[in-house]
Amino acid sequence: MIEDKADPQNVPGDFYVKAGDCLWCALPELEAPELIRTEGEGCYFFKQPETAEETERAIRAVLVSCCAAVRYRGQDPAILDRVAEPAAVRRKPWWRFW
Repeated sequence: MIEDKADPQNVPGDFYVKAGDCLWCALPELEAPELIRTEGEGCYFFKQPETAEETERAIRAVLVSCCAAVRYRGQDPAILDRVAEPAAVRRKPWWRFW
């Protein structure tokens, strides 16, 4: 699998924001303000989740990302199950919302 290039502002880890894709919608930052900041050209993970609650908030940030810029590259099957389907749905053209 070819991994998308992460924004260099992201701290190393499984959750990241793809470089150049953030549209400043502010939704991921609202879901996980203790993990995500907006500066410069968009948002980024300034901290990786350490607790179950933070992981849940990071997952929700992935799910609400309007342009699929917030990503997960880890191998945890439980997280992959939660983020896989919405990613497939977001691959539809923006005008095909039904």
